[in-house]
Formats: sequence, structure tokens, C-alpha cells
Amino acid sequence: MEKIYFVFFNFLSNFFRLLPNWLRKLCSHILAWLMILFGHERNQVLAQNLEICINGLNKHQKILTINFQSKYQITYYHAIVLLDYLSAFSMSEAELKNTVEVVGGENLQKGSLIFFPHFIGLSVGSWITTRIFKTSLIYSPPKQKVLAKWLVSKYCELIPNRTYKKNDSIIPLARLIKKGQLIQLSTDLDVGDRDTLLSSFFEIPAFTSKALPFFIDKYSPNLVGAVCTYIGDQSARFRYKLHFEPIDLDLTDIKKLKLPREHYLNEIQKKLNIWLEDQIRQHPMQYWWFHKRFKTAKAKGLLENYKKN
Repeated sequence: MEKIYFVFFNFLSNFFRLLPNWLRKLCSHILAWLMILFGHERNQVLAQNLEICINGLNKHQKILTINFQSKYQITYYHAIVLLDYLSAFSMSEAELKNTVEVVGGENLQKGSLIFFPHFIGLSVGSWITTRIFKTSLIYSPPKQKVLAKWLVSKYCELIPNRTYKKNDSIIPLARLIKKGQLIQLSTDLDVGDRDTLLSSFFEIPAFTSKALPFFIDKYSPNLVGAVCTYIGDQSARFRYKLHFEPIDLDLTDIKKLKLPREHYLNEIQKKLNIWLEDQIRQHPMQYWWFHKRFKTAKAKGLLENYKKN
């Protein structure tokens, strides 16, 4: 039975890869409507995240209005990427390069640490960083066992020895950083209250993994931000744009304060969040609003006083 599923997943990957753009977009619209009609929990998380973050998001100027149109657009982008991500497993490196426009790739020097936040195009852009730029990454296997095994088989085939499951811990990545290899981390999610930091995300308390601040403090790497967004409606050639840019955190003033280590790491995370919030304001429809970003903070009663717009 498992072999049948593998054949089915491979078929879907090749099928969507060969679709013309207009048909791919039509399929994405159909999938988006199915998500809206039947994805109650997903829709609820999207609405809650937008309501919680809207004041901070629109703090300097109004860039997003919460209505059905904006929610549908976000869902539509999500649907497009699901199909393109599945397609990417069957793409050659040449096909990937023709799908994603890469800007700022020269910033990926030896030993760079890449902060790759969860914008809609992360899953597609990640194929560029791992297969073209040969980065290593930590990933979370899906809950479906057969699908998880299929992903592992594809990772082993396409990007061997550079992918690590989340429960492998950060030790393998620490060794790679010491060797000056490229590392990719996506740490802008709620992963509970263990080995995490509590900091402000759009002025709302949020728990975030301390892995990235830890690496920054311990190894002082060349820090590069990576944002991958869908541009298929504006570009005749590419469907995505992957933009790399240096992140200068300027920790001089923080170091002078001689803070306890945990507080120091938290200050680093605050600076990372400022950079991330700026990127989200530039692409508000394309951030991954479907994750339960404030799950742990809510469980601890830290969101009781937030004001809805």
C-alpha cells in the first residue's frame, strides 16, 4: 500500500509540474475555495492572527484591511504554493532556476546563517537554497506517516546529508556552522515554551525558538535574511522572487549593558522581530498567517488584554 501512495505522490508532482500557468492558477482558485469552505480550523487561525496583529501591522500606515477579499487572497497564495511545492519535487535544478528569480545571492558568503521566515513562498524558495546554494536546514515532518516517508525519500534523493528533522536538535547545525557551511533556519513559529524566548511580535507576546539568537551570539555569523514571495501575477517569466539581504543587528549597545544571557538572547530576538515585521509590512498578504503563532502565549493567559481593531 505504501508503494501505491509513493507512486500517487510522484504522479501528482509531475502532473502539476507540467500544467500551463493559466490552468495552475485555476486549480489554485478551486483549492482556495475548498479551503475556505471546508478548512474551518485553518480559517479560524487566519482570522484570529490577523485580528491580533492588525493594530501593530497598521501602526505606521494602514496597509491591510481584514475582510473576505484579503482573507481569500492570502488563502489563494497558500493554495498556489501547495501545488508549486509539490511540483518542485519533480523539478530539475534548471527548472527551479526558471521558476524562482533570485536577488542578492552574492550575500551568501561562506559561513552565512540564513534567516528564512515563513512567507508563503518559503517551501519553494527552500528548494533553491538547499539544491542550488547547498544549504542545510531543519524541517518538521508532516503528521501523515506515509507522506512523511515520501518526503524523506525525496530529501535523501535530492539533498542528501543536508536535511535534519526538528527532533535532531541543533547540535548537527552547530557543527556545520563551525565548518563554515551555509545554514538555513526558519524560527518565526510558536514551538512551545521549552528552549524558547518570549518577545513581542507586532506588540503581542509570542514564544519563539532561541536557536537563531543562540547561533548569532555564539558564532557571530554573517546573517542574511531570505524572503520568498509569489510574483506570478506580475512576472511573465518567474513565479517567485527570492530576495537575500544582509541583516545588521548592531548589538554593540546591547553588549555594553552586560545583561544576563537569557535577557541578551531576548534582545537579539527583538531585533530580529523588527526586521521581520518590516518585511511583513512589505508583503502583508504573503506571510504564513495560518500558524497558531500565539498558541503558547494564549495558553498562559498573556493575551487577555490585547485589543482588537
